[in-house]
Amino acid sequence: MFLQSLPIFNQFNRRMLAPIMLAFSTLAIIPACVSSGFGEQPLIGPLLGPLDPTAQTSAEASASPARKDQRVADKKHAATEIKDQRQKVAEELRIAQRQLDVARAAGSSSSEPTRPLSRKPELLKKRDTLLAQRQAVGVRHDDALASVARARVRATQIDESLPQSGPPYSFLLLEKCRDSVDTASARIETAEGAVAGARDALKQTRSEVEEKQSHRVLAKEALQNNKNPAAAEELHTALELAELEADVAGERLKLREAELANETLALESNQIRLTTAQAKLEKVQKAARFTRDDLQEHLAELDSAERELTALAQSLGEGSAAARLAEEQWMDARGRLDATPQRSGALKEEVSAWSRARKTQQQRLALATQQLHRVGDMRTAWNRRFAALNERSARDDLDKWLQESQQTLAQLAREVRVDTVRADELRKELITIDERGRTEEGKTPDVARWLERQRQEIQQQLMAFDADGVQSNVSRRLHESLAAEIRTQTAAGSFGDWLHNLWRSLRNVWNFVLTTAGPNESPITVGKIVSGLLLVVLGYFLARWMSRFFTGRLPRRFGMNPNASAALQSLSFYVLVAMFTIVALYYVDVPLTAFTIAGGAVALGVGFGSQNIINNFISGLILLAEQPIRVGDQIQIDGMSARVENIGARSTRVRTGSNQEIIIPNSSFLQNNVINWTLSDNSVRGEVKVGVSYGSDLEEVQRALIAAATSHELVMDKPAPFVWLMDFGSDAIKFELHFWIQIASSSQRRQVESDVRFTIDRIFRERNLSIAFPQGNVHLNTSKPLAIQLVTAPNNSPVPAPFSRQTDGALFQPATAPNNY
Repeated sequence: MFLQSLPIFNQFNRRMLAPIMLAFSTLAIIPACVSSGFGEQPLIGPLLGPLDPTAQTSAEASASPARKDQRVADKKHAATEIKDQRQKVAEELRIAQRQLDVARAAGSSSSEPTRPLSRKPELLKKRDTLLAQRQAVGVRHDDALASVARARVRATQIDESLPQSGPPYSFLLLEKCRDSVDTASARIETAEGAVAGARDALKQTRSEVEEKQSHRVLAKEALQNNKNPAAAEELHTALELAELEADVAGERLKLREAELANETLALESNQIRLTTAQAKLEKVQKAARFTRDDLQEHLAELDSAERELTALAQSLGEGSAAARLAEEQWMDARGRLDATPQRSGALKEEVSAWSRARKTQQQRLALATQQLHRVGDMRTAWNRRFAALNERSARDDLDKWLQESQQTLAQLAREVRVDTVRADELRKELITIDERGRTEEGKTPDVARWLERQRQEIQQQLMAFDADGVQSNVSRRLHESLAAEIRTQTAAGSFGDWLHNLWRSLRNVWNFVLTTAGPNESPITVGKIVSGLLLVVLGYFLARWMSRFFTGRLPRRFGMNPNASAALQSLSFYVLVAMFTIVALYYVDVPLTAFTIAGGAVALGVGFGSQNIINNFISGLILLAEQPIRVGDQIQIDGMSARVENIGARSTRVRTGSNQEIIIPNSSFLQNNVINWTLSDNSVRGEVKVGVSYGSDLEEVQRALIAAATSHELVMDKPAPFVWLMDFGSDAIKFELHFWIQIASSSQRRQVESDVRFTIDRIFRERNLSIAFPQGNVHLNTSKPLAIQLVTAPNNSPVPAPFSRQTDGALFQPATAPNNY
């Protein structure tokens, strides 16, 4: 306040100082508003009242008679106090309104002075309204307490509410008890939501009360610290308004507390009712019997409903009088509208009204037809309930009924969603019609009459949707009860029931339809796929065994070549696998047309990504059919000699002389040059080259070579070995010995040739024939004397010369003298 007295601060608007003053005042007042722990009482606590009204409510409901009388007296006193407060507020309101009227009559050019005066009546009116609401809430509080008391009394009179005849009880009574439990459960959910909402409102109102109290304290402090007489009146008015706002917030807080107490009592009453209904249901359920008379009573009700729906459907059909009238009137109004150059609003609304009448007839007819279908399902459900509860149905029938009930419940849920959407659309259209009725054109008598007709038609459709919803709810509860009873019947079963359920589950999976194929829509199930795969696998192993069994006996029975037998085995294996695959498909009733798309995809894959595989596969078939190579043949490919071990579908396995197994693609045998030593005959010509010294007896050499060849046991007599004199070389006379052998492996020819060479060496030594070796001429430079030097090695051991040459029977050992050469 000292700052406000300074001249410099008087130049500013007071509104700019208000936030600063509010902040400082709040910092000063917060410690006073909170309990400091030394026994001080908070300022706001007495105004807020009890923080947990639910405890007070429970205490009131369970009070003793003496305390109840005291409570009644307190309530009367509170009612009288509220009445007195309302009278006081009414008197203050009259005074405030009179002051406002006088200020307005003064004709002030500015509305600034009258603004606080107009605010006061508004706050007084709000307080009066809150007091009136508190009176109404108090009345409802008494009703809620009475409801809790009645619920507790009924909870102790469950046996008295049952029929005096005693058990067994009627099934109709059991259904009523179940309906009571469902209704009580729904009410509890609603009451819990109301209690949660009341608590949130109470919490928000408490925050508001704290804020209003802070404003009141700040306004009071500002008035007390005021040093400017000119601002005293304004600050006094501000304090008065702040106190009124705090009072209004306090009344609102009391109202919220009372509302929370009422909602809590309502929740307690519904909980007691639910407990009572559940106890009654438990007693009735143990002794209830579903008799034939009960079933006939329910079926009679359904028959009556079916007759009413059938009559309604007939009255709404295309040939009915109402449908013809709506159609004729719509066509007449449409014709008059088209013939009128200037279309009036009344005529447009008439066309819309009769069009909506047609839609109403159609919608009601569709709903009536849908309800007739539901009546049939409900009749079936009641019969099934009777059979299930009286244990007159088989386990398979119960499982089937449970599945159908679940499907019906899903269908009902879909229908409810559709009806809800359509009803919402109709309500939106009703709002649109109301908006058109509030326009100037809509207020004319003709337009208003047809708009009212459209409202009536929409309301009829909404009523039809409501009736359909009621029947849908009844049907839903019926099928839910049937499903629950079936689960109860099948839940506690024996080991046999468990096996039955397991077998049923496996059977459902086995018969699950994946897709359909063919013009007859042949179903392809999981069982067919599994059976087909098992048959194909079994056919694969059976085809391998059969191909080996028969081809293993053909060579002995018909003298067939083993190579041809191996080719026949491979071809027969592929043919048998294909046959077993086709048989498996026909056995499981899978048409070949089902693989049309898959075959096209495989063809594309073969064309783009499987060229080499198919190339080798076809090459393998050609090798098996044409047999350019066979199993056991000695071949030479890419400079490598090997024996064919196996000819497969994609590749051929060969074994070299080093016992190495090599896998060669089949296409390599058709694209490259292959030497097959044993294609048509396993006779191979071997050769041995040898050179003899000049001066040898050439005929003797020929006889020695032939003798060496014929002495070997594997050399064939026919054709007989022969010798060729190939050339007179620089160092020797060259001969070639040729002979024929029958080989069984790639190394056998080399072994025979090696043996023949050993034999030639032996025979040549026996017959004094020498095998020539390379010879060379040595030229000596004789322009200078030759230096001859004798070198003695240590320990008198001779030192070998750098080289030695035997010339004309003499050994020449020159010294190392490079300049002499």
